[in-house]
Amino acid sequence: MSSDFIGERTINPETQSSLSQLESNNSNHLVESTTQQPKKKRQGPFRGPSRALKYKKLRSVQPGKVKVRIPTALGAIVGDRANQFVAECADWVKEICPLNVTSWNDMPEEAIDRLYSRIKAKYDFSEDDGAHIEKALRIQCSTLYRHRRERLKKAYFSKSRNLKEVERACPATIDLAQWRWLIYSYWNIPKQRASINYEY
Repeated sequence: MSSDFIGERTINPETQSSLSQLESNNSNHLVESTTQQPKKKRQGPFRGPSRALKYKKLRSVQPGKVKVRIPTALGAIVGDRANQFVAECADWVKEICPLNVTSWNDMPEEAIDRLYSRIKAKYDFSEDDGAHIEKALRIQCSTLYRHRRERLKKAYFSKSRNLKEVERACPATIDLAQWRWLIYSYWNIPKQRASINYEY
């Protein structure tokens, strides 16, 4: 099972219908651009646009809070909106949470409060006993945060011994000061370097 806690689930008919309608509006344009333009070499380590893009489109036609459940025994989102929850949380973690902290336990309270407020503004947990909601959010968001840094490390740092090259390769979406901290003050410490398998 993925450590994101949520496996693939089938989107319900109503949601699928809304997504299909949105996608069909641009289908002709997408086909034309695919057939007329040569395929470009992938830039960077990630697979194109965020997987949450389709959910942003869905929210444009279905605004309002999304009802979800986090059973106490499971401690994770269940139901046909589980994938949406994980995808949107991943985007919000990238947007809100700084990269220059040693661990999730060191995350500034301001960032945590802003992140949880965003989630609670978009999702309705009212059917659940609220006592376990904060714990479930912490586990989910901290896992997404850790996985993000692991992907960045594998894509950039693990492939080069030259720290200046890694610094110059800073992704456009990441603050340079935070990127430098990751390189010189986190990934470059003995404990982190010991886990690297260099590729040439």
